[in-house]
Amino acid sequence: MAIPISSRKGITPIRESRLLPRLAVEQFRAMIHSGELPAGSQLPSEPELARMLNISRSTLRAALSYLENEGTVIRRRGVGTFVADRLNLSNNLNINWGNPDHQGHRCHPLESRN
Repeated sequence: MAIPISSRKGITPIRESRLLPRLAVEQFRAMIHSGELPAGSQLPSEPELARMLNISRSTLRAALSYLENEGTVIRRRGVGTFVADRLNLSNNLNINWGNPDHQGHRCHPLESRN
């Protein structure tokens, strides 16, 4: 379910040019944690999001890829981008020790890969 444009009051254009993907990631996280983008909701299209945030589509894609890799959003080609139903809480230990719930599906460094 896409969120109607009239209810997207918290989206503000990003003005700072350095580290734009990181700023976009932080803004998406804040919107998700505040409930403005609830779990399971569909984000607007990439062109619309880029326009709303005042960033390029390539910058937006970098931010969405980061969010996808950490399990915050799910992207389905030709369908859209959705806030994950269950947010993956991760930290460096998850990445380093191969938490199986982590998107990278890394194994423990001492385990063999079959």
